[in-house]
Amino acid sequence: GTPHENSHRTPDSIHGRTPTMNTRNSLVIGALTNWLAFAFTLLASFFLSPYLIRKLGDAPYGVWVFIESILAYFTLFDLGVAACVVRFVAKFRATGELNELNKLVSAALLIFLCGRAVVFLLGLACTPLFVTSLSEKSGVDPCETLNFTLLMFANLAATLPLSFFPPSLHAVARFTAQTLVRIRFLP
Repeated sequence: GTPHENSHRTPDSIHGRTPTMNTRNSLVIGALTNWLAFAFTLLASFFLSPYLIRKLGDAPYGVWVFIESILAYFTLFDLGVAACVVRFVAKFRATGELNELNKLVSAALLIFLCGRAVVFLLGLACTPLFVTSLSEKSGVDPCETLNFTLLMFANLAATLPLSFFPPSLHAVARFTAQTLVRIRFLP
């Protein structure tokens, strides 16, 4: 058909197959678990935030939020590898190119491991730049701020290589497992 016609066709119908009930059920279950995970995260944040503010206090909570926002920028060390993994794991699996799939998996894991080292080293280098100032302005003990910041960078560095697995599960249409891995292992 025309490109316009093909844009509305599913991968199964392009290859002359009709989606099975199992495929549809898998998609529905995957979508539901994804939405449940989102709802759970939203509810946990909604109820956990006031609790943390009460238990930590305004200033330490502010320090925590600031450090978390800095760490959010460090998640950019994914470098688009996750999107690449989704595309090429699905492609190599569908075409049976297992040698290429193995190369891709090895390269992606290597990139994530290198990213882990870079994140941790940059974290070590950047921490002194803002910890002292942040502690002075917030009144939070500089030692506590330093320890917390280093712990958070270490946590991000440790979990970055695990970022490989959800896109891999997505590529093979294991959406429920993908959501469970994200909930259980990733920040």
